[in-house]
Parts: sequence; structure tokens; C-alpha cells
Amino acid sequence: MSRVDSMTRAGESYSIKFLELGRIYSKDSNIIICIFEGEDEKYFSQRITDALAPFTWQGIDAGGKKSVLELYKHVSCHYEYKKSKYLCFIDRDFEDWFKNPDTSRIYVTPCYSKIYIFPKPVLGG
Repeated sequence: MSRVDSMTRAGESYSIKFLELGRIYSKDSNIIICIFEGEDEKYFSQRITDALAPFTWQGIDAGGKKSVLELYKHVSCHYEYKKSKYLCFIDRDFEDWFKNPDTSRIYVTPCYSKIYIFPKPVLGG
């Protein structure tokens, strides 16, 4: 593996995404942080903007479903960040076995890369 590949892989790790979330939260504690499993932000951007209006949001590409769920787990237990407004988005894919641990914060698309209905989220904080 080349140095570039290893640095790219390190940049996609959970800990880097956790730091990114912290950076966003420290700039504006009222912003809604949307955590995506990939590049889905560009597909869902307008729908999310419409659903969350008048609030502002910023997205994080977590780099996969596992990373989204890991980031969710750590944020929901963190003494400061658990008070933040955050939502997670993952694709249903072909996994009938997946049990959503928090339907108010984790939105699972009905199928791969599509949002048919985007409910108004309930944001605690």
C-alpha cells in the first residue's frame, strides 16, 4: 500500500469523522449535523434542506454504514455531543436483518440510495 493510500484510508477513519463533527459543533451548536454513509449528501441535499427548514445543516461523509453506526454510538454517549442535533442516514441495501437502534436519529432508506418519504425528524438536545 502506498503512502497516499494509507493516508487516504486514515482520513476516512471513525476518529477523523468524530473530530470533524466536533469542529462543526464548536462553530455552531445549533446546526444540525447529518452523517451519511457515503456521498449521499449530494443526492439528498435538497430534500433534507426542505425537511429541516428553517434550520441549517452540514453533512459528514462517514465512509460506510459501519462508520455511521460507530459514529452514532460514540456521539450518543459523549457527554457534550449527545446534546447536539444530529441525524444519521444509511441505506437499507439488501440487509433484512438490520435493526435500527434509534429511529428518531437514524433514517434508513427503504432501498439502496433512495429516499421516498423523508419524515420530519424529532431532534432532542
